[in-house]
Amino acid sequence: MGGYRPNGECHQQGSPGERCEPRSLAGLHSSQMKNSTRPRITVSLRMRHPCMDPRDISAGLGMEPEFKWKAGDQRTTPKGRRLDGVHDSSYWCCEIHRPSEIDLPEALEFCIKGLGGKARFMEEFRQTGGAIEFLVGWFAGRNCGGALGWKLIRRLADMQINLAFDIYS
Repeated sequence: MGGYRPNGECHQQGSPGERCEPRSLAGLHSSQMKNSTRPRITVSLRMRHPCMDPRDISAGLGMEPEFKWKAGDQRTTPKGRRLDGVHDSSYWCCEIHRPSEIDLPEALEFCIKGLGGKARFMEEFRQTGGAIEFLVGWFAGRNCGGALGWKLIRRLADMQINLAFDIYS
């Protein structure tokens, strides 16, 4: 039977004084975890700003959104039916297409790398009142889970990217 001692030594098979290698579930696919199924995951980049035109966001990122509106635009349903009032801020949302066989931490790393050359635009966006987030759509038919490692969380924090989840069963 294995275990951990406060000095970082293992007391399991092996020689006394041998250091334990850290283990993490963060890189495991849910299909590798016993009695679980892998969820379908989508990741979208969502940006909100008090007044920036969504066309400027598209130009700054080099991407086209699925959904967008500008502060002051008439509110409408997704099918175009008019609603009361106007939007109080601008909104821009684009699903980031990535390999489907990767797990959530890998998907977020993929998305972060895709934004690597956009740091200057993103900083200006935030400094003028904008908020940036990755929206994770987690579609799971059964019990499943995962973990995000602290290094990934730090990268998101350093880039000031919020993380939002919509979980569906």
